[in-house]
Amino acid sequence: MKKYFVLSTVIMVFAIFLNACDKEGIYNPKEKIKAIYLQYEDEKKIQTEEWTWQDNLLTKITYPNEDGVNTVFNYDNKRLVKIIEYDEGIEEGYMTFTYDKALLLKVEMFSDDELEMKIDITHDKKKITKMTMTSYDNEDEYESASYKSIQRSDMLSRMMRFVVGKERSQKIVKIMQRKSNQTYSMEFTYDGDNVVTEKMISEGVTYYNSTYTYDDKLNPFYDCWYFGESGALALSKNNVTKETYTSTDDEDISTMTYNLSYVYDGKFPIEIKTSYKYFDETYSYTTFYEYIK
Repeated sequence: MKKYFVLSTVIMVFAIFLNACDKEGIYNPKEKIKAIYLQYEDEKKIQTEEWTWQDNLLTKITYPNEDGVNTVFNYDNKRLVKIIEYDEGIEEGYMTFTYDKALLLKVEMFSDDELEMKIDITHDKKKITKMTMTSYDNEDEYESASYKSIQRSDMLSRMMRFVVGKERSQKIVKIMQRKSNQTYSMEFTYDGDNVVTEKMISEGVTYYNSTYTYDDKLNPFYDCWYFGESGALALSKNNVTKETYTSTDDEDISTMTYNLSYVYDGKFPIEIKTSYKYFDETYSYTTFYEYIK
């Protein structure tokens, strides 16, 4: 029961580590993030994450606005092999990484040693072009189907925001919740080192499609499992300046545009302002990054 609340944090599977120069599963950035802050319009800036490093290895992320929740990273010869999620010092879930030589083969998420989700990775040479996601429904543990649905939705929404961005994570979870044990895929196409299109497909149906444009600055999350506001973030060398998201799942096709502007300190961003329109109203929020000096 509690596991679904916390495993949603666990998907820091997508919050950490994608690939490095030669081997996937190694994240060694030129600038190490110390803290992440978030500020909505007319609201106070709050710290959302604190990153702890041991030499060049990210060992822990804590969440100051979520009491007692933290994520711990385990390595084998500097390569990420396991992420463990804790709540008030109690292990609530974990995920494992399986590699085929230099490339990431699959990611599996567990709670109480039961498989909750599997993600199979497809490459074109060294680029990730497809993530095939299967979510498993262990419904026999629950007294009530409605309770199970709420808990599972919370868990998956929190996880998926790191894969596809928080603005559409809930929608994708709703799609995945329609049929248990069904397989969905996220597919990426590239222009050079940047993802230019991203879409979600299942059984021949495209549920959404996103297109991206970029600046020419370095992305601090490149080669890192941290998708943040956009699903392309960890896969792209440069910083997203515009995303056009089109939902094709409903009878009426809807489109939203997100514009991102940056403040840089040297080559890396220290502020990202995201703005978008919703029902003719414009909204925005700002993400702040603090690096280790």
